[in-house]
Amino acid sequence: MKNKQRLLEVLNYLRTNSNEDHSINTESIISHLDSRGIRAERKTIYSDVRELNEMGYTIESGREGYYFSGGALETAELRVLIDLIRASSFLSRKKSAEIMEKLLEMTNRYDRRLLESGDYENNKSANEQIYYNVSAIIGAIAQQRAITFKYFDYDASGQKRQRKHDYKVFPYDLIVDSDRYYLIGWQIKYSQPVNYRLDKMEKVELLDERYEKKQFDVAAYMNQTFRMFSGQKTNVTLKCRGNLYDELVKQFGSDMIITDMDEDSFTCNVNATVSPTFYAWVFTFDGAVTILSPEEVRNELKQMCERIISRH
Repeated sequence: MKNKQRLLEVLNYLRTNSNEDHSINTESIISHLDSRGIRAERKTIYSDVRELNEMGYTIESGREGYYFSGGALETAELRVLIDLIRASSFLSRKKSAEIMEKLLEMTNRYDRRLLESGDYENNKSANEQIYYNVSAIIGAIAQQRAITFKYFDYDASGQKRQRKHDYKVFPYDLIVDSDRYYLIGWQIKYSQPVNYRLDKMEKVELLDERYEKKQFDVAAYMNQTFRMFSGQKTNVTLKCRGNLYDELVKQFGSDMIITDMDEDSFTCNVNATVSPTFYAWVFTFDGAVTILSPEEVRNELKQMCERIISRH
């Protein structure tokens, strides 16, 4: 047991206090062990380093001594994860801080300074239940069990207004889209796919009712849905400026059908969930995307433009 304790102390000391530019000599390791009530000699440290390497940890020899280089994640990888957590509006400030601290514990004190250097943080959710929602939902998905939950909206004053009835859903997946975290599932009452924002869900409970997953392509659903708004799924023909191909693939996937192409533009057929957010997406490109058909979708866009003009 003493040997195991010593090995753990050597490993943790090197992991948190060394990197390639800051190696630690044998005397410093012995001094650290002594402060923890563990006696060791130089040859003991040599043996411990060799044993740690044989166990799969990577302890390298540096200019002045040893350093740990076997982190599960590189510093740049940790920084990407931490920046994503900072920018995630669906996490509360408290939960963001807890997750970032766990990630920071995976590196040494020198690289930790680089990881803590960012100061930007997006607006954060006030719903502390989101973490527990995720835990309950992934359990329900694994067991293929239905869930119930309460759902709320915010009014103009920022006050939470809970909807009157409970929701019952077969959960299929969890998806991040446009900086929102969504549950994708099958609505039992109406027998159709649905999505709900996790930061607006409360009191998620697993039911005993189990289900067989419907034939439902989550990736296709995401490609057809604009910012998770529901609407009528429709085959739409679009004429687009040639340099927008990547934008179309990003939105609809590579399965969209190109029907015509020239030097300046291309025409394609896509399956889209037609909703106000679909029309907003078309507006984004300032005329570089044109709806050719069907006629009812073109007319609805015109009517939307007229309503906007009349109000301004």
